[in-house]
Amino acid sequence: MALRFEDEDAAFTAALCFVDEFMTAGTDEAALSLALEGLPGTSPTDTSAALARVAATGAKLPAKKRKGEDKDKTSAKACKTSRSSTRNRVRDQERRELLYLREKVADMQQKLQALQKTRVPALTAGKQETKRGAEEQPQQQEEGEEAPAVWKEMASHQLEQRLKSERENRQLKVVLEGQIKIAKSLEKLLQARATTNVIETCLGDGQRLKRMHMSTPDRSDASIFNELMDGIDAAYKEVDAVFHDNGLDTKESSFSDAEMHEGTDGVYMKIFASKVLPFDVASTGTAAWRYFKRSLEHMPFRFLYHKDLQNMETTEDTIIESFGMELHAKGTQADYRVKQIVRRYIEETRVVIVWRSYIDPVSFAGNPVRGAEFQEKGYLVVRRPRAMSPRFALLQTCYLISPALPIRSLSDERAVTGELTDFVLSGTEANVASCHQMIENILFNEAMKAHSNK
Repeated sequence: MALRFEDEDAAFTAALCFVDEFMTAGTDEAALSLALEGLPGTSPTDTSAALARVAATGAKLPAKKRKGEDKDKTSAKACKTSRSSTRNRVRDQERRELLYLREKVADMQQKLQALQKTRVPALTAGKQETKRGAEEQPQQQEEGEEAPAVWKEMASHQLEQRLKSERENRQLKVVLEGQIKIAKSLEKLLQARATTNVIETCLGDGQRLKRMHMSTPDRSDASIFNELMDGIDAAYKEVDAVFHDNGLDTKESSFSDAEMHEGTDGVYMKIFASKVLPFDVASTGTAAWRYFKRSLEHMPFRFLYHKDLQNMETTEDTIIESFGMELHAKGTQADYRVKQIVRRYIEETRVVIVWRSYIDPVSFAGNPVRGAEFQEKGYLVVRRPRAMSPRFALLQTCYLISPALPIRSLSDERAVTGELTDFVLSGTEANVASCHQMIENILFNEAMKAHSNK
């Protein structure tokens, strides 16, 4: 019987456990039947008895149920409190993270502003450098294209000069051999007649040729030099205007030209030329000054037979000289007396050499000449071509010549005046070309010497 009660207690306990699960059943009996179906050792009689006991203990069941409900409420409340505290902890953690992120954003904004302040100049400089590089790249390409042409032109000049020198050397060698033969023949002749006076009779009263120069009767050398000295600085101040009037301030390539026109007081001649050299301005200016200091000693088509350096205010950058000169041009010979002052002006970006000359023709084509003095004003400017790099220099020369007419000592005044003017024009053009070539030779020789010393 006790075993039976234990089975009943087990069934009762199982019924209580499934009450809540089967609350949707039709009746309590049906629910209890459904709960007791699976219990072992149960019969309809036992089931009825169990139902009777459930009915008998109906008054006690609500109390137990209330206790379970209280426990459930307590457990639910505890769970709710736990969930509430968990939500609070999560909310607090999120709030702390939000505050941290706000502080981090403010700090990062400050760093960003500092970086922008430091990087904006760098970016601006980088853009300017990129723009400058983009602007310089075509210029460098253009310079790279121009440099071979300049060097090629210079090489052709040097080759031409070399071939010309070789031809002259061969000719001089032939002439020298002929002179040696003549000298030997004369030596033998003189030795054969050494004991006689035949040589004197052969020579007779022949006169020895001697150059005679007629000085200007109405003007002294001192007054001429004073006038030239007074005008040299004035000529320097006019260099920009002269170059602008003749278009030399815009021409930056190699060229040469000559003009001749009549003015109110005579015939004016203009000879100008430009030459691009692959050397810097300072070196080219120094070579040009060296040329002027020793130009007349090695000038083609000219023969210097008298030179007198004056001592009036001579400085490192000033040459004052008086000389006699024999000039050959167009198959004609002319003798001149020249008084000249040359002065150098070194500026920041260029070198300017200015000269003023007083030229007095003594003879022309074997005839004496008087009253045909020429006034010559010349400029040589060395500057950098604006479209090329500093490794190049532009050499520009300008001659302004105005002869003082008329020529009183010649029979056909007009014809000889034209011939003399053409002679001076062609001689000056040859002088300009020779000047540029000699300056180029000086620079080339200096460059070769520097290269060989390395």
